Amino acid sequence: MSDLDELKEKEKQAEEILANLKKLNPEQLKAFSNMIIGVATMNDIMAMNANLDEIVNRANA
Repeated sequence: MSDLDELKEKEKQAEEILANLKKLNPEQLKAFSNMIIGVATMNDIMAMNANLDEIVNRANA
């Protein structure tokens, strides 16, 4: 698959996501937004934890 084909596919997916988001009522949209923020925060915490593990492992080496 060429880069252009991949971009076209991602654009199609983005348009589908946007169409689905437009179907949500304000309460559903807020819940979805909070879920995304929660996942992003969880990913940040996991990354920090991995960094701390690496620091501890180096210190113990």
